Amino acid sequence: MEKTKSKKIGSSEHLTPLSIAILVLLLVYALMLLGLILWGLLTSVKSAEEYGNIINSGMYRLPKRIVLHVKEVMDAMKKSASADSLITMDKVSFFEVFVYSLLFAGGCAFFKTLVTCLTAYACARFNFKSSKVVYSIVIITMTVPIVGNLPSELYTVHTLNLYDHIWGVWIMRANFLGLYFLVMYNGFKGMPSALFEAAKLDGGNNFQILWHIALPLIKGTFTTVFLIYFVEYWNEYQVPMVYLPTFPTLGYTVYDSIFGSLKQEIRDVPSQLTLAFTVVLPIVVLYLIFQNKLMGNITVGGVKG
Repeated sequence: MEKTKSKKIGSSEHLTPLSIAILVLLLVYALMLLGLILWGLLTSVKSAEEYGNIINSGMYRLPKRIVLHVKEVMDAMKKSASADSLITMDKVSFFEVFVYSLLFAGGCAFFKTLVTCLTAYACARFNFKSSKVVYSIVIITMTVPIVGNLPSELYTVHTLNLYDHIWGVWIMRANFLGLYFLVMYNGFKGMPSALFEAAKLDGGNNFQILWHIALPLIKGTFTTVFLIYFVEYWNEYQVPMVYLPTFPTLGYTVYDSIFGSLKQEIRDVPSQLTLAFTVVLPIVVLYLIFQNKLMGNITVGGVKG
C-alpha cells in the first residue's frame, strides 16, 4: 500500500500547471506545423486556376482535380537561363539533378562521417601528444568563427583541380571538425579497455581491432551521424552553387526557384510547392525508416565516458 501510494504521489507531482501549459503550447505549435504541411500538400496538387480562386474554394478543401506539376517543373528547369547564376541548368534533366543530389549528399556525408570516426578512434585509443592537439583544434574551430575564407578556399580548389568535380567536393568535406567528433570520441573512450587488450593478446593488429571490435560497437552512432549529415547536405545549396557549376542539386534548384533565374519560369505557387515537396519527400522517408535510431544512438554515444 505504501509503495502504491508513493507512486501515485510521485506521478501527480509531475502534472503541475506549468507543465500542462507547456504541453498545451507544444500541441498548438505541432498542430500549426501540421496545418501548414497539409495546406502545402493540398495546394501542390491543385491547378493554378483553382489556387487563384482560393477564397471561394477554401484553403483546406480537397482539389476538384488532382494536378501533378512535375512536368511543368521539369520544363521550367530546361528553359531556365543561366546568365545570372553560377549553375547552368538549361541542359540538365530532373533525373540528373536527383542523381547529382544523391551523389553529393551521400558522398559528402559518408566521407565526412568516416574521417570523423577514424580520427576520433585514433585520438581516443592512442595516447599521443598529437591526439590532444587534434582534440583542441576541434574545440577551437567550434568556438571561433571562421569568416572570409572563401577566396582562399576557391584558389586552393582550383589549384588542386578539385573544382567542378563531385569527388572533389567529397575530398573537401572529408574532415573531422564538428560536434559529432566529440560524440564518437566519447563513444570510443567509453569502450572497455579489456576488449582491446584481449584482442592484442590474441594477435590482432590495430586495423583488425578497429574493424572487428571498435566499428561494430559504434555502428549505430556511425549510421546516425551519417543520416544527419545526409540531411544537411541534401538541403545544401551554397556548396553546389560555388563549387559544382555543372552539377546542380535539388537544394540549389529550390534556391534558384526563389531567388534565381528559375523564378521566372516557375511562377505559380502549386508548381513551387511541388518542387519543395520533391526535395522534402526523401528526407521524410528516411525519417520514417530511421526515426528510432536518429537521436537514441547519439545520446548513447555522447553519454559514455
